[in-house]
Amino acid sequence: MIGLQGYYIFNSFQLEEKELKSDAVKIATTILTEMDNLEDESEEDLIKNFKKMSHINNEQFGELNVIKSEVNLRFKKLSEKLDALLLKASSDYGYEIALEKKVNSIYDEINSKEILGDKPLLIYQSSAKIVEPKTINEGIWATNDLSNETDTDLGINNKEEHKYRIKSSVDFELKNVRFLVFKKIIPLIVVSLIILFFLIYLYIQTLKNVHRQETVNKQLYLTIDSIAHELNTPITTLKFAAQQIDKSETKSIVLRQINRLEKSVQAIFQEQNSKEYLVQKKHIDDYLVELKNQYSTVQLLSSINFDANNYLTKNDFELILNNLIENAAKYGASSIKVDLNFSQSIKITVTDNGIGIPTEDLENIFRKYYRVNREINQKISGVGLGLYLVKKCIEKYNGNILVVNQKSKGVKFEISIPNEK
Repeated sequence: MIGLQGYYIFNSFQLEEKELKSDAVKIATTILTEMDNLEDESEEDLIKNFKKMSHINNEQFGELNVIKSEVNLRFKKLSEKLDALLLKASSDYGYEIALEKKVNSIYDEINSKEILGDKPLLIYQSSAKIVEPKTINEGIWATNDLSNETDTDLGINNKEEHKYRIKSSVDFELKNVRFLVFKKIIPLIVVSLIILFFLIYLYIQTLKNVHRQETVNKQLYLTIDSIAHELNTPITTLKFAAQQIDKSETKSIVLRQINRLEKSVQAIFQEQNSKEYLVQKKHIDDYLVELKNQYSTVQLLSSINFDANNYLTKNDFELILNNLIENAAKYGASSIKVDLNFSQSIKITVTDNGIGIPTEDLENIFRKYYRVNREINQKISGVGLGLYLVKKCIEKYNGNILVVNQKSKGVKFEISIPNEK
């Protein structure tokens, strides 16, 4: 963002600089026209003098010095007039314009040599000196003159050719262009800085909020882990007390639920039970009957194809199915369909017609303690462990789980676990 703001300001600076220089060149061009009107006669005299210059070395040198002296005499007057015109034309804009007109080259075409040297001949120059010149006007004068001197009485008959090429230029500079640009873009810079500081402030606040949320989450995890640890003792007590129940049907249900609670607590600590048994067809049938009784208000449909089971334990099967069906029932499902296929691989598909899961939350629902942030979820009990435990259980078998929202209503979980020895 800082780079973008800097690039934007840099481009604005260049555009403003270009516009200011363009305006200043227009003023300078107008002043040059006025200066040309002032020096018309002087310029004609200068051209005439060049036309008359000799091509003989000694004479040429002397005549050139005379021309330079005449130009220097007019230099002060013209320069003062230039300053007055510049002041008048640019005072309303605050421009500090520097101008100078000079002869850069006097080339003797007969002798094929430059006679002016490296130092140009200044015609006029503003009091503000040019440091970074920009040429706004160039001129080339070419003289090709033949002079005759004839006196029959004295026997004089001289013909002399004068051939020179003179180059001149007008240079320009807007001295205070950077000051003028900054003056114009100060509001833009101020606004950009305000936006930048505001974004930095938001970024810092976001970091603080993230850190604060991480602290809360860590405390939540610690609290839940502590609760899970504390539940171990009452679970043991409940198991002992359940053994004293006389009615076998009630006793079976109570013990099953206690075992389920115990497995859930152990799963939080990722504990393993090496004495678990593989789930069989009879276990599946019995457990589905129990689920139908437990969720009597929900239509629970099932289809089973059972060839063999080489890996999936009874407890893990119950953990997977119970969490998926419990979630579906809690979140508004009136119909749940369970498809089980135990063949070369184990396929478990649970489809419901509940409220579904927001698309933006699908990638997060298997995170530990994650709950969808919507109003209905806040009214339903839960800590966000169920789907986390399901995924961890499936990963233990190198399986995978896919969840998709139904086109009409509800959600579908598709689980695949390897089953080949």
